[in-house]
Amino acid sequence: MSAAPHRPTACVASSGSEILQGLYADTNAQRLSQLLLADGFLVQGHRAMPDDRAVLVAGLGEALRTHDLVVLTGGLGPTEDDLTRFAAEELYAAPLVFHEDAAEAIARRFRERGVPMPESNLVQARLPEGARVVPNANGTAPGFFMPPRAGLGAMLALPGPPREWPPMYADARTIDFVNHFPGRPRTHTHTIHIAFVPESRVNQLGADLFAARPDVDVTILAALGQIRLRLTGWAESEAAAEEAALAHAAAFRGRLEPDTIFGEGPPEWTLGEAVVRIAKERGWKVATAESVTGGLVAARLTDHGGASAAFAGAVVAYSFDVKSRQLGVDAAELAAHGAANAETAAAMARGARERLGADWAVSTTGVAGPDADTHGAPVGTVWFGLAGPSGDHAPVRRRQLGGRGLVREWAANQALEILRRAMLGLPG
Repeated sequence: MSAAPHRPTACVASSGSEILQGLYADTNAQRLSQLLLADGFLVQGHRAMPDDRAVLVAGLGEALRTHDLVVLTGGLGPTEDDLTRFAAEELYAAPLVFHEDAAEAIARRFRERGVPMPESNLVQARLPEGARVVPNANGTAPGFFMPPRAGLGAMLALPGPPREWPPMYADARTIDFVNHFPGRPRTHTHTIHIAFVPESRVNQLGADLFAARPDVDVTILAALGQIRLRLTGWAESEAAAEEAALAHAAAFRGRLEPDTIFGEGPPEWTLGEAVVRIAKERGWKVATAESVTGGLVAARLTDHGGASAAFAGAVVAYSFDVKSRQLGVDAAELAAHGAANAETAAAMARGARERLGADWAVSTTGVAGPDADTHGAPVGTVWFGLAGPSGDHAPVRRRQLGGRGLVREWAANQALEILRRAMLGLPG
């Protein structure tokens, strides 16, 4: 086991009152944290600051005094509320200077659009003395990099629009931005995906492993019916970082119930992808019959390319009439007992398998809310039916408390897990 390498610290900052007013989600911070992690930085904080010069200077100053690097998005436009360049000027005691190359790039953007350039746009070419310009191929505002100075860390300033700054970040990596941090470690992240195990149970099984290795960070992320156990190795080389992450993943794997792990490797692995992969490997076609989930299960199965090799189709049977005509559910039974019951779930799955020519079919029927159904089934009740090559499986009843959206999202994942376990021959 290697000692943890030194990791330069970073803070991700955003400038813009619209963020603090809740008008926009700060997705830039999320994406930048991912990029900085991959580049060997230890992100220790996120900040959002309004379009107020005094507040911006104070917030940036604190971040720059306590981190090796601050990456700021926003505030580089030509309007009165774009204050990033002025804050940097004050903090670094670096007067703004006019960059001819940046000005020409701004003018060229307007010429390409066939639009006259307002003179005010040239303020974007005034950047702090000593800054390295980061060109913007998708907008008019250039970014800039300020090296560390007088007790302040380095600063990378980028425009706010998400279509503009990512390629600029990549360009900045080739200039002083990375050269100022030559000892940065390399990273490798490995994710273990776990289905329908409580977060507390995962924590209990591996409690002593979370901080067992100084060269591996462990994060547990919980969603509806899914846990992502994310292990990031840090080392002087990518190969060593990968080795550390995989070794620690093996230790966790030894504590977990094997049949609850539905995927490993990339962080975005889903239950739908796991089901499609199993079906493709075995030459099966799957189908769905959905009422309460309204097509969410089918969407999960088709979110990734290549699903057509394993997915036959879906019937979204919301009304009694469609359940009866398209899936063969007994109309008299529906009228007498409603749709939130075992018989309807079984008939829906059987009808989808037969009529869509699938090997496996899963169904969902129940009550998402906000009101209970007329036959007494409480909100959150969902029945799941399953039909396979060897016949029908016993329908499963589950109940999830919460609002309509939560019940539907949870039910879609539960349906996929029921299908995954059945296809692998695992106990329900």
